[in-house]
Amino acid sequence: MFIDYSSTFGKAIKKARKERHLTQQQLADATHVSQRYLAKIENGKTHPSIDIVCIIVKALNLSMDNILHEGQLDESEHFLKELQVRLPGFTKEQKDYLSTTILVFEEQNRNRES
Repeated sequence: MFIDYSSTFGKAIKKARKERHLTQQQLADATHVSQRYLAKIENGKTHPSIDIVCIIVKALNLSMDNILHEGQLDESEHFLKELQVRLPGFTKEQKDYLSTTILVFEEQNRNRES
């Protein structure tokens, strides 16, 4: 099975950029690539080098796994992958708050099921 990684990568980069409310120019400035080249990447019109891929992935605080498998993960897997990428930047208090929030949701779901 052939996967067009340039198209997959481009779509994933565009989605991540928009989720972060960045323009192409802002991401281009952060990665030191031209806005025109970034547009070609996002539209699957070029095959960026692995160095450029790594620079863009790092600038967007993503993982290569997230990018290469975008669209192939179910919703829960995607959430877990995102959490793995973002969690290291959280403080202990933020992690505790997140854990408590998850416990509250679990309790609500149990109550709904009964």
